[in-house]
Amino acid sequence: MSSPDEVLARLKMRSDEALLSARNVESRIRASSFLDADGVEDAVKTLYRDGGRCGGSDWPSDASSEEIAIQLAAETALNRAFDEMWERDSELARRIDWPRADPEDFLD
Repeated sequence: MSSPDEVLARLKMRSDEALLSARNVESRIRASSFLDADGVEDAVKTLYRDGGRCGGSDWPSDASSEEIAIQLAAETALNRAFDEMWERDSELARRIDWPRADPEDFLD
């Protein structure tokens, strides 16, 4: 596994336009009366972590159970890295284009 600094250097940053768009969506989420405070925070984090993707997996339907297990472990590690980054520096976490990150960079 690469060091945290090496991984951070490889991460792609969102374009200014994509970041502005995400911030506009975040503003609408925060203004929503349909979510409680915890729901708002979860929705905002999901927006930046998943980039607006609505579920679904990235592996082919004929993937072996081993391939699926590896992919799930990598996605879990990526999610953990996002959560840790969000706690340390939420502004940097917002700028990183997490959907374009290589989940395997975050495996132990």
